[in-house]
Amino acid sequence: MLAPVTLDTTTLETLPAPAADSVAPRADTTPAPAVEVRPRWNLATRVAFRLSFIYFTLYVLTTQMLGGLLPFNWAGGLGFAALNRSLIPWVGTHVFHIGYQY
Repeated sequence: MLAPVTLDTTTLETLPAPAADSVAPRADTTPAPAVEVRPRWNLATRVAFRLSFIYFTLYVLTTQMLGGLLPFNWAGGLGFAALNRSLIPWVGTHVFHIGYQY
């Protein structure tokens, strides 16, 4: 992985100024707009954030938290009815090869 490019601002501030008579300012030159450099997350941080986001999203959807977050009466049993009765036993049987009835 390549190291991020850093800009040394102290070097830019301490460069010697050019002589006044050697460089004449041009009238048609406009200063370039400043580009904001945003820091990037490294790979481990991105993977950890994505896994945590998925984990907590599934946790809220499959527990009673969803009923507390939504102001509807029918949202209280969404997690238990939908996932606990069909999806979770299917994953246990087909993905984890659990052979006994649970």
